Amino acid sequence: MKNSDVGLIFRADLLREAIRNAKSSQHKMATIIGITDKSFTAKMNGYSDWKLLEIQKIQSAIPNLDVNQIFNLKKV
Repeated sequence: MKNSDVGLIFRADLLREAIRNAKSSQHKMATIIGITDKSFTAKMNGYSDWKLLEIQKIQSAIPNLDVNQIFNLKKV
């Protein structure tokens, strides 16, 4: 099931830009969040869902990252 099928609006373009601006790479981010490169690519392309813990690890790894904007999260 793709992210778009469940209503999650994921902005891969913004995350890619944030990773570049942090002078990091998708490989490094995959390692940081504890998944394979293939799994990270699947998430970036919308073929696999992101887990909250993965989003939190990305936020910790990239200073000043607004994950709410990238993952269209709503504060409750």
